Parts: sequence; C-alpha cells; structure tokens
Amino acid sequence: MSTAGFSLPAGRVTVSLAPADLPKESGRFDLPIAIGILAASGQVPMKALPGLEFAGELALSGELRPIRGALPMVLGKRVAPPAGTSVRIDVPDAGQSWSAAIGDDGRAAATEPLADPTVLITVSAEDFVVLAGGRRPLEATSPAYVGDAELGAAVLSSFAVTP
Repeated sequence: MSTAGFSLPAGRVTVSLAPADLPKESGRFDLPIAIGILAASGQVPMKALPGLEFAGELALSGELRPIRGALPMVLGKRVAPPAGTSVRIDVPDAGQSWSAAIGDDGRAAATEPLADPTVLITVSAEDFVVLAGGRRPLEATSPAYVGDAELGAAVLSSFAVTP
C-alpha cells in the first residue's frame, strides 16, 4: 500500500477470513483487504464503499493483477440467476473462454468450458475490455448471444469493474 502512496496504520492489523469452510485461493483477497485497511484508517471514505465489491491481487509494486473467478462473482453476486444457470463467455480474437454455473446452493463457481450453457456470449477482445472497464455501455458494443440473450446482457452489463 505504501508504494501506491498510502500509509500503513501503526500497530497490528487483524483480518478475519471467516468462514473457514470456504476456500481462499489465489490473491483475490489482496485488494478487499487493502481497501478495508484504508477505510478503517480513514484514507478511503467508508461512505463510498456500500454496494461495491472488490477482488484482485496486489503486486508488491502496488499494481493490480487479474484474478480467476471474476465471471462467477458477477454471475452469483450481481446477476443472481436461479440454480442450474450457466454462462460461457468466448473472446475468440484473444483465445479466451470462461464458464461459470450456479449450483444447487445458489453459489456460482467457475467450470470447465461448457458445451451447452444457458447462454453463450461471444464478444470481441476490444468490447470485453471496455465492458469490463466500465468504459462503454453494453449498447455501444456488439456481443452475440446463443441461448438466453436477456441473461447474457445482464452478465455483460454487470461486468464493469470500474464505475
């Protein structure tokens, strides 16, 4: 945090990663922990945080690194479709494909590429980047949907990682 221009609070900081039965893989908690510390120390206004979700790995340089699992986060937390719903996003010109499904417990999880998802979304690399960055509204892009187009539009509309 200090490399990004913030100061660390004096003393100890305790972070609870409860509940213990949920896996904590990768560095996806780096950013939310850092934001929490900054908010608790008054360096980020707490009133600006309600309704926002953070996930990301922070390098020692302060650089934000991508994480696996962004699609399940969007699908499960922002779109919240019923159990059994599945989504696959293909970005052919970048050679990327991601899939996620909602389980019987209502939680979304990344899956291997699905052959028959509820909706298959195909989007160009440029459109994917501007949608994920919140730089353009969905209406200014040209995704293709096979299956539930309304679900596909809801996923892409909720995908922005910046306001």
